[in-house]
Amino acid sequence: MKFTKAKLLLVEGTDEEKAFTRMLSEWKIEDIQIHPLNGKSSFKDKLSAVVKDDGFMNVISIGIIRDADECAQSQFQSVQDALRDLSLPIPEKINQTKKDGRLLVRVFIMPNCNSDGAMESLFVEAIKDDRIYSDCISSFKDCVINRGAILGYKNEAYMFISTRKEPDVRLGISVDRGDWDLSHPCFNPLKSFLREL
Repeated sequence: MKFTKAKLLLVEGTDEEKAFTRMLSEWKIEDIQIHPLNGKSSFKDKLSAVVKDDGFMNVISIGIIRDADECAQSQFQSVQDALRDLSLPIPEKINQTKKDGRLLVRVFIMPNCNSDGAMESLFVEAIKDDRIYSDCISSFKDCVINRGAILGYKNEAYMFISTRKEPDVRLGISVDRGDWDLSHPCFNPLKSFLREL
């Protein structure tokens, strides 16, 4: 990969890349380069490839964003293990900085560093005050759950996207086209993480 900035943000995939590109632009954070790792599998190998790249010597800061899924702590432990195996700085806690020599490392586990879920879970927090959520999405969710359906933590985000002009898109595209209020306070911890990287 070609390193163009001294700060590197590693995200899971292209969907996250689109969302974070929009967030960085909206929040006027211009000194971070985003690199998608295309999934969590083989994270250590993918991180190793980044570290071994000749241009990596110019990187002074790495931010790693990962979904908690069913357990934020186990996802963080997995990142710590990969960092340890590659002799990189290892933060002791989620969303805490660890600096060793020239390199700083920080890890953010979506949605908020301590809950189960994913990037979509964070975005759902941004619409909970919206009437579409309270009048429609919440009622629909209750309705289908009462009829035995199992809804995952991503469903509510995609219910909201289904109310937009072009409903058949991934979250990253929806964020990129401006469907979400990125000024909502629920994004403040993530914004701080990126600004302090």
